[in-house]
Amino acid sequence: MIIRFRRRLSRRRLLEELAKEHGAPEALRARAGKDSGKRAILEEWIFHLRARNMDETITLEHDIVFHDSKEFLRAWTPQRLALYEYLRSHRDVDSLRQLAKRLRRNYRNVYEDAQRLAKARVLSLERHANSLVPKVLADEITVTV
Repeated sequence: MIIRFRRRLSRRRLLEELAKEHGAPEALRARAGKDSGKRAILEEWIFHLRARNMDETITLEHDIVFHDSKEFLRAWTPQRLALYEYLRSHRDVDSLRQLAKRLRRNYRNVYEDAQRLAKARVLSLERHANSLVPKVLADEITVTV
């Protein structure tokens, strides 16, 4: 089973996010070493830095492969799917605490689910003042069995 995530954003926004997450390209180059994942990020970063049109909309894709349906269901619980769907349709969520209240769920459980979805690059968790603000990253999700 494969889940493909698609996200559309401007090249400028992508470069801002890469800089926020990794610092400067030189810093990532120093940390990358033989790590093929970091080296791939660095190559993509350099490619987009050289582009002429920074406002061009680009589509990013990444896949998560599950070996069987049990593994998929452990990762994508009904609660996580509900959390993701709620955020897709309600872009006005100001914090994880507010999200937990709206979903009528325990804050700690919502926090853990949001962390898992952020690790899968489906959500971002941005710190604003004393709260974490969840934002949906994936514009489209396709499941192939």
